[in-house]
Amino acid sequence: MITFKDLTVDTDRKTCYIEDKEILLTKTEYNLLLFLVSNKNKILTRKELAKSVWDVPVSDRAVDTTVSRLRKKLKGLGRNLTTRVGFGYGLLE
Repeated sequence: MITFKDLTVDTDRKTCYIEDKEILLTKTEYNLLLFLVSNKNKILTRKELAKSVWDVPVSDRAVDTTVSRLRKKLKGLGRNLTTRVGFGYGLLE
C-alpha cells in the first residue's frame, strides 16, 4: 500500500481509496495515479508519464486528458495534481 495524504493505493488489489471510500478508476487512471504517487513531489514530463503508464505510444493530448479525468475523480486531492507549464505534472504536497 502507498499513501498520499488521505489517499491510499492498494497495489495488491489494484484499488484506490480516499478516506476509506473507494475511487473507481480505469486501468490507465490507476497506473497513472500509482506512478504519480510513487514519484510524489516530483514534476514528471508527459514523455515520462506516457512511457511508464501506457503500453503503446500516445499523444500528449492523451496524457493531458487522462490527467484531467484523474484530477476530477480525486476531488479535493485533485488540486495536488499540479501542472507545471512547459515541464509536466506532479503530485505535490
